[in-house]
Amino acid sequence: MQKHTDLTMRESTASSESTSDRPTDHRGEAPTDDIDWAEVRANFNLQPGWADFTSFMLSSHPKPVREAIADLARRIDARPEWAELAALEPGEANMIFQVKSAVAGYVGAKPDEFALVQSTTAGLGVLYAGLQLHPGDEILLSEHDHYSHHEAARRKAEKCGAAVRFVSLYEDGAAVTADELVDRVTGALTARTRVIGLSWVYSGSGVRMPLRKAAAAIRSWYGARPNPLIVVDGVHGCGVLDEPLDGLGVDFFASGIHKWLHGPRGTGFIWGENASWRYVEPTIPTFELDADVFGTWVSRGHLPPTRASFVSPGGFVAYEYLYAVPAAIDFLTSIGKTEICRRVLSLNTRLREGLAALPRVRLITPLPEQMSAGIVCFEVHGLDPREVVAGLATRHIRSATTPYPRSYARLAATIENSEADVDNAVNAVSRL
Repeated sequence: MQKHTDLTMRESTASSESTSDRPTDHRGEAPTDDIDWAEVRANFNLQPGWADFTSFMLSSHPKPVREAIADLARRIDARPEWAELAALEPGEANMIFQVKSAVAGYVGAKPDEFALVQSTTAGLGVLYAGLQLHPGDEILLSEHDHYSHHEAARRKAEKCGAAVRFVSLYEDGAAVTADELVDRVTGALTARTRVIGLSWVYSGSGVRMPLRKAAAAIRSWYGARPNPLIVVDGVHGCGVLDEPLDGLGVDFFASGIHKWLHGPRGTGFIWGENASWRYVEPTIPTFELDADVFGTWVSRGHLPPTRASFVSPGGFVAYEYLYAVPAAIDFLTSIGKTEICRRVLSLNTRLREGLAALPRVRLITPLPEQMSAGIVCFEVHGLDPREVVAGLATRHIRSATTPYPRSYARLAATIENSEADVDNAVNAVSRL
């Protein structure tokens, strides 16, 4: 069993551990003028003649990732035991360490702060299931968070007798400001709030939460009193916004790797401040069998305070996909993180501006770049969102609807797209 650490005893400020031992930050390693974006796009085996704006769900595997998966699959097929042995190697030869180190260096954190999961949904589920909450405690979420975030919190609350409250952050996403978002969050805080769930980018509207500003305001509101944990669904900002995770001021951050990071399908992570992991109990036995985990099992003793590795779910997985994560990060690094983020933001600003100029279109996503990211939501007067998607498909534009009670049409440009793709999409919408 594990010793519990009560959230009511949590320190009043987030951990201020040094980040000097995190891997080299890979941002900005390629000058913008040297990037041939057509060459970048050629790495993706997308259907010819179509412009795909749905990578916010799943990315096409770029060539280096496809090749890495194929090479690893051949190796595992030839010697299946290698997949497990590679996860038990000491030091830097350990494949799990290599995956964590690659991700950590790109997103801005330390390898030992990561638990590996299959998706954002899995990450939120494992995280909320392990939070140490009690009857009378409160989880605060927004009305705009994804189904997976709501359900993970609801199921935890039902099991432990806590309550879930919801706050509306905006009525009109296109017009909301950063100050309004932060004020709505802090205005809903109470002395019983133990967990605050936020999204970096709300996938139903494309609104970007100013996380650092929100986190600072939350810490200020509580002052010297115990601070709640801040849990973030960060998948639609990770790989789009050029901000290191350990500088956001939050406690936990869940993200898939297979969307904006263009990584292998079925890969994701939970990042957490080392000081925050002790408030989480592991749910699924881990296969990251360090001396503490294995020794505790042998001795029937108590685990020390939780570390990130304790929370990574164990069991055999599709190792050829998991171990190919560094290939995805190497691909992104060869382009440059800053350049990718600028490119994605630029394409989607072009998309929003083009749609906003159409008389029958109402933009749901804020027009200012500082309030948005890579997702662009909109509606066309007189058309159901599903009709918009179907109409765009007749013009070889792949789009989607938002899976929320109030649904909108949704497009998102990535490094898989060009300016011509964006302009063609706007033109196609104008003809609906």
